[in-house]
Amino acid sequence: MISYYAIQAKSIAAANLLLLWACLDNKDVWYSLFAEAGKKSIDVADSLSEWLPKIASNEVEFLGVIQLLRNYSFIEDVQDLTSYTIHPVVHQWAFHMQDEEQRVVFTRLAVVAVGWAVPDRSEKEYATVQCRLLPHAQRCWQWIVGQAVDTKARWKQADISRAVSKQDKVMLDAINWLGRLYSD
Repeated sequence: MISYYAIQAKSIAAANLLLLWACLDNKDVWYSLFAEAGKKSIDVADSLSEWLPKIASNEVEFLGVIQLLRNYSFIEDVQDLTSYTIHPVVHQWAFHMQDEEQRVVFTRLAVVAVGWAVPDRSEKEYATVQCRLLPHAQRCWQWIVGQAVDTKARWKQADISRAVSKQDKVMLDAINWLGRLYSD
């Protein structure tokens, strides 16, 4: 916790990336995982968060955040790839230290980031990116299924339908992209 608070004092983006990472797979996180969401849609970048678009749109900023997390030994480089991994114990700790509200925010953010990172079939290295995304998609899928059951129960209980907000549309589009990933 002391190291986390030190990181948080230096960079909110670094502290938040660590919490977001807890909602993803602990292995193979790379810059384009977040950058693709911002490239595909302005609505996506706006809905992600206040801090993520800055590091998702600038690789130098992203690498600065990564370096801070590496300095505190929270993450490591993956050899032969330009990606990073987090120790499973730190990964679990980062997830369980969040309160319920933070978990919902960061998990929704993870779903949007992973969903919008799914490449179009015409893109170069399509299959490689798909393989890298699958472990992250699996973590997101577990949350999606749980939320769908909870949301359906709440809607039945309230017996109302609600208008789809801009954030809901971005989330539904991300889930659609995850469906395409699984379909392929």
